[in-house]
Amino acid sequence: MADIDALVLNSVNASWRRSIDAATLVACLRGAREPAEWADHVRAFFEDVPREALYRFVLAHEVPPGCLLATYRALVTPEERHGGLESWLAGLADAA
Repeated sequence: MADIDALVLNSVNASWRRSIDAATLVACLRGAREPAEWADHVRAFFEDVPREALYRFVLAHEVPPGCLLATYRALVTPEERHGGLESWLAGLADAA
């Protein structure tokens, strides 16, 4: 799990002075923590992390697909949404 965490966190933290850790990112993705103070990092998770790495990370941390989709929709405005990513996330949620 350490390898995928490092890959994801390097992508998510690359543009920011403050770094999010894996536990905080997972809490935000699960909806257990309000992502407001980490919104840019969580948005970067969806926008900058390659899809395969995103998938491996959420599997490794047992993030429920429905929570992942809800977090994406809460943080990304309809104008900003990437149709392919949203469809893929919805497919994960439907399959769960």
